[in-house]
Amino acid sequence: MKKLRAVSDASILIHLSAIGRFYLLMDLFQEIVIPEEVYEEVVVEGWGLPGSLETAEAIRSGFIAVKGVIDREEVRNILCKYK
Repeated sequence: MKKLRAVSDASILIHLSAIGRFYLLMDLFQEIVIPEEVYEEVVVEGWGLPGSLETAEAIRSGFIAVKGVIDREEVRNILCKYK
């Protein structure tokens, strides 16, 4: 089965970690990209909480890449479609 790349928000990183299933992301995806804001929320502000250590380790290993958002207006438009 071909593994895909995905973009993630904070909730999936936090919740899968909380139930001990963070590894499922690595089973399903080749790479995950998170915005800088998600990194700040999960790793920096949430240090010591579920998801912080797992996310930091996944970034160090290269599985999770942290990227800046270029078109914030487009992100808002996409998010509004799913509310």
